[in-house]
Amino acid sequence: MTDNYNTFVLTSDGFKNLADLTPKDHVYDANSRLGRVTYKCTYPINDLSQFSLILDSVDEDLYIVKNDVKVDVVGKTMIRRTTPFQTVQEDDWLFHPWIKREQLFYKSSLDLAKTSNNFYDIEHLYLFNNRVLKIAEDLGIPQKAVKEILIREAAEYEEYIPMVYEYIRLNFEIDSEPAEGSIESFKDFKRFVKDNYVFKMNRFVQIDLDFVAFVISTLTCCKINKTSPSSNSFVYELAYRFENDTDKDLIDRLIHFCEVIDIKYEIKHTAKLTFINIFNKPLFDFVLNSLLVDLGCIVNATKDCQEYFIERLFKNTEKVNGCRKIILQIKELFLYHKLVVGTSTAPEGYYAFLMEDDFGALDSNLILVEEGYYSRVISKQPVTDRFTEYTYFETQDKSTSLMTYTRK
Repeated sequence: MTDNYNTFVLTSDGFKNLADLTPKDHVYDANSRLGRVTYKCTYPINDLSQFSLILDSVDEDLYIVKNDVKVDVVGKTMIRRTTPFQTVQEDDWLFHPWIKREQLFYKSSLDLAKTSNNFYDIEHLYLFNNRVLKIAEDLGIPQKAVKEILIREAAEYEEYIPMVYEYIRLNFEIDSEPAEGSIESFKDFKRFVKDNYVFKMNRFVQIDLDFVAFVISTLTCCKINKTSPSSNSFVYELAYRFENDTDKDLIDRLIHFCEVIDIKYEIKHTAKLTFINIFNKPLFDFVLNSLLVDLGCIVNATKDCQEYFIERLFKNTEKVNGCRKIILQIKELFLYHKLVVGTSTAPEGYYAFLMEDDFGALDSNLILVEEGYYSRVISKQPVTDRFTEYTYFETQDKSTSLMTYTRK
């Protein structure tokens, strides 16, 4: 079994797993500058003494640091110094600079076509019933040809039009058939299929409070189901379960979100609970392939959206349905937007202050200051397992080096 020891970095497109970076990505360096990754190379690990395993108060998981990597650290005196990681000790505090908010690139909308790979005009996505897809299968022609023929004129697929027309005429239950063979006949057939077997929705989703509520609801109250009732049919379902007393705002905003982007949903109320089911493949793909991998859409949101996200989500992190890396990203988002304070375990000379929320329990060994934050080194130990390789990244100004490690 192979384990990857990775971390997450903030890029111009949101948080990314370090192992997924490529030389085309742009990452924020220690001085909050945006630099392009220019170099990536994998090296074998021949000397394990070059590396250390560390557990700090934010990550909550062991990760690896190369001993000659220079880091900013403070001890009991709280005087910050730059030192090779080899000299770092337990109970030292590692310094992490803030990413300056004004340097982030804000996006006002999200393109669902990026995850659905299904767009045929500038503003909309089209979802095709399996009966439509079966046309291509039965006729032995490309699915794309059938989709394009039904959505637009598609002159490049003109050779397939007579076959598609005849198939629709013979296999679809059309109430009234126009004069056979006429141009208007095929247009009417297309209109019938589009109205009954093709669903159109908005391709772009505004990143606003309703969208952020959708993200919060999906992370905390959603069960993701992909079922196959038959051999050629899939149900892409996002099933939400809300508590009426505490989640009313999320319920209202999720319903409004569905109505604005024009997608179908089902809702059921009981005395204490509300159930909302969304059956939509582009949104399902977005959740599965983007949202549960990278929370960059929230990093790129407006200040009001970010504050709403923090306010609603951080009181319920235990409800997040996701793996550790999502929890870590949520913590990082939290850290990038808090500008005050420390915790009750702050070293002598630092004012301990807690906001009026439950964040204190989230990071009990964390100091937040205006320039950045400190996380306490809980443990440091030599690498004793057999690590096989590490991958080194470098940015264009050579001021930032990033590494990921693999072991057997």
